[in-house]
Amino acid sequence: MAFTSDDIKQAMPELVDEGERNEMLKVLGLDRPETRTTPEEAARKLRATAVREFIDWLLSARRYESVSALERDRLVVLFAELRDAAPSVDILVDDLHYPEGRAVAMLSRMRFGNARRLDALRALDLADLVERSTPKPKLKDKAEDKRVFSSADARGLMKALEKSAVSDPPAAIESAVNMTHVGHKGYQINMQAEEWDIFEAWLRKVATAGRAG
Repeated sequence: MAFTSDDIKQAMPELVDEGERNEMLKVLGLDRPETRTTPEEAARKLRATAVREFIDWLLSARRYESVSALERDRLVVLFAELRDAAPSVDILVDDLHYPEGRAVAMLSRMRFGNARRLDALRALDLADLVERSTPKPKLKDKAEDKRVFSSADARGLMKALEKSAVSDPPAAIESAVNMTHVGHKGYQINMQAEEWDIFEAWLRKVATAGRAG
């Protein structure tokens, strides 16, 4: 469910300005209906990670070679731990106000050392999208199928997960995925209903393994 400024006010009383509260909702992804966290949980994790980073700096436990490296790691924490969702160029631009060119570059840098975690989040996002999508009406003499619009390249994601040694996709799914690129919308993915069920189960399996690892 999507949360409001009043919800974040209760969880983060230090945010006294309405504009700040609305901005924090966007940054933490709490304004999206598909959010997997709550204002209370996000606030708790945010405080803990901020304190941990400051302690590491005070004790010289970690020194970053550049401000860019620090920014990269903060973004990984934001998505992997606070938002619990995969980053994208659109999210970096819309929610965090990055210029598009910098967002593309930063997304590439974030994958260094974190590809498995980020791919697992992409798998989980796609699995949730599949679960929320409803099948098309069954047509005469045709098997029931489902059409999903996704920003994720399903075939590219399967290859990435295979390379990260999380889990090979079932052969039946690899051959069943029918994708069409639809410009700025991303991809239209078609499969029969029973194949979507197998695909969703596999996505959740690799997401669990990737996030744990």
